[in-house]
Amino acid sequence: MQEIWERGLDWDSKLPEDLESKWKKWCAEIEVLGEMKIERCYFSRVVGKMDSVEVHIFSDASIVAYGAVAYFRLELMGALIAARLWKYLSKVFCGLVDGVFLWTDSEICLCWIKGSAREWKQFVSNRVLEIQDCTSPDRWKFCPGLENPADKLTRGENSHTLLNDSVWWQGPVWLRGSRNQWPRQKFERVTDEQKLEKLNTSVHAILPQTEMILDENKFSNLRKLLRVTAWVKRFVAKLRKKTCESGTLSAAEIKEAEEYWVRRVQLENYCSDIHLLKKNKPVPPHSKIYSLVPYVDDRGILRVKGRLEQAELFHNEKHPAILPKSKFTDLIIMSEHVKSFHSGVVSTLSRVRNNFWIPRGRQVVKKVISECLICKKCALKPAKQLTGQLPRDRVVESPPFAVVGIDFTGAITIKAGDQSCKKVYIALFTCAVTRAVHIEVVSDMSVKSFIFALRRFLSRRGGCKVIYSDNAKSFRCACEIIKGFKKIIVDPSVQEFISSKGVTWKFIPERAPWWGGFWERLMKSIKDPLRKILGKALLTFEELTTIMTELECVLNNRPITYETNELGEPRCLTPSQFLLPGRDNSLPEHFLEIFNKVVDRDILTRRKLYQSRLLKQLWTKWKDQYLLQLRTAHNFTNPPSERNLKSGDIVLVEGPKKSKLLWDMGVVEQVIVGRDGHVRACIVRTPKGQLRRAVQLLYPFEI
Repeated sequence: MQEIWERGLDWDSKLPEDLESKWKKWCAEIEVLGEMKIERCYFSRVVGKMDSVEVHIFSDASIVAYGAVAYFRLELMGALIAARLWKYLSKVFCGLVDGVFLWTDSEICLCWIKGSAREWKQFVSNRVLEIQDCTSPDRWKFCPGLENPADKLTRGENSHTLLNDSVWWQGPVWLRGSRNQWPRQKFERVTDEQKLEKLNTSVHAILPQTEMILDENKFSNLRKLLRVTAWVKRFVAKLRKKTCESGTLSAAEIKEAEEYWVRRVQLENYCSDIHLLKKNKPVPPHSKIYSLVPYVDDRGILRVKGRLEQAELFHNEKHPAILPKSKFTDLIIMSEHVKSFHSGVVSTLSRVRNNFWIPRGRQVVKKVISECLICKKCALKPAKQLTGQLPRDRVVESPPFAVVGIDFTGAITIKAGDQSCKKVYIALFTCAVTRAVHIEVVSDMSVKSFIFALRRFLSRRGGCKVIYSDNAKSFRCACEIIKGFKKIIVDPSVQEFISSKGVTWKFIPERAPWWGGFWERLMKSIKDPLRKILGKALLTFEELTTIMTELECVLNNRPITYETNELGEPRCLTPSQFLLPGRDNSLPEHFLEIFNKVVDRDILTRRKLYQSRLLKQLWTKWKDQYLLQLRTAHNFTNPPSERNLKSGDIVLVEGPKKSKLLWDMGVVEQVIVGRDGHVRACIVRTPKGQLRRAVQLLYPFEI
């Protein structure tokens, strides 16, 4: 218990490992004490057989037993306990005991007891007086420490050993013999020189520090601190029977609690100045408050004298109380900051100075406001990061629609017959390499409708290898269904076929549409023409499907490279040239002549070689005119120099609401690093669970 107290552990704190092991060991040993038997009546079996009865009391002390001051003082405390014990036993065994002997293994302690109590300083003197009052100094004897049974009290003894310890139960062996066998006494009175030496080198009085009951560092706001203080002061007043108030706290009690804290922080920082002012002496020039010309009012509060005595102001405004830097001062500043609706330094300082004067107040207020959590949240900025490298799937030659991005438009209202309306949606499939598009009109946003649209796409455009999408519920469910195909079909040959044609589905982080920029840009190219063409018109499902197919043709014939004004320059590159190399989407002028012409093997072979060369030229043109153009598409004028986010960072997670105060705070648990070594996304733990967010949606508190 002493070690717990010394370490300052609270009552509900978990014990450290070393103390916990000691406690468990002590609990295990104390169970053995149940086997210990002590007779309550010592004289029942020897009444009439004894000539005389003597009581021998042994005393000892150690650092373990008394964790304070010097060793010889501890021995004195042990002797004091022995004297008190005999005082109690003399009343219990009244008339039965003929003599008493008290033993100690401290020669210094014997010197104190057998000498005059007035010769020693106050600490020793008080205890020697009590010992001499309870016992006669002549009854005190010396015994070696190894033969002192009380030594087991202070050094500790195992329970099993104690049960069979004859010295503990019966005393030393020489105690059962004649007095000639007792330890030889070597006591001599201390000379004046030795006495002075002991006084100068050994005896010191230790005055414990007074610990305050209330600690302002344990409170987070001024209102709670003042209310708790007021309740404590009311309780103390009731104990002293100075008041019988009950019910809610009054304004006067809150004001008295505030004055108590003002006086307390002033005494902690300006104690010498206050003592001088109470003696009607001026503060010294080197004092921090010398220029304020302070004085102490009738309530004991240190105030600024000032020059506004004749002004029609309140007393606190004319003579504000001086507040040093302290936790209480910070609580007052934060309280005024909140009351002023989290205003800036000037407004907050103005409100504080209505009642208090803080030296270097502007700096103190600025520091406190900078720690306001609400103001911190509102001032946070998102984490910055360099534009990431384009994924390999976008910059490497691949067949059209081998790598696609998928997205849905919003609902479009169409006529469903019988003068009713229904909503349909448009699914966009975008090739990441050639920038070609495939559009499907779906009846709803269900998984079933999307699977059908995906099957139509794969049947018309060929199997794709990689699909990118956002985190729409229909996409996630479709991905799980596609993965489930392999579990359902167990035939090895079918398994091999599906593995060779398998699709890899990749999701971008939630609420980060810029990660899917290559399909979001084409989604805009679909929405803008629809908005201009449809207007308020209601189309049927067939009409909308036809329009979307024609729009698909237009988008696939759009130029993806720069269109020059020079004659003779080759035509710009379009996605349709990769879909149908060497052909336009329209029928040739002499289609019937070509159709009726006989085509032999050589013509087809030459045609195949021609198309291969043409496709190779297209990819060369794609690399020279399109791919290299992407190098300068995104450049930072001033690249950010902030460090990357790391695990353990405290962040604010951007949410759907506009106000930052409604966003959740979280802790970064894992970072997702790109190929360039920069953090691109993080997995954040929030009160609502784990979230995966891009760094642009995370607002770090301290970086």
